[in-house]
Amino acid sequence: PGDSPVETPRNSPGMPEATPAGDRSRFRFDLTVTHYLGVDHVGHRFQADSQAMALKLQEMNSVIEGLLKEASEKGDLVLVFGDHGMTHDGNHG
Repeated sequence: PGDSPVETPRNSPGMPEATPAGDRSRFRFDLTVTHYLGVDHVGHRFQADSQAMALKLQEMNSVIEGLLKEASEKGDLVLVFGDHGMTHDGNHG
């Protein structure tokens, strides 16, 4: 990770390199499941009401907006779920 307090690793060890947005044209799947860990990591490290969390949520909103735009253009369905809540001190809610 770089200097940003909200930057989180893009890949886990042993996982294939992430495909950047806009570079997925050679792939076509019937189902894709994506789990973004950044909000969880920032919550644990900086707490839910921190400036770092606000920045991470803005980043994730942009990611989701991009996915929704691309999906809309293709007629695909996007479902967005949270895997758990978050307490004010950044733990799982």
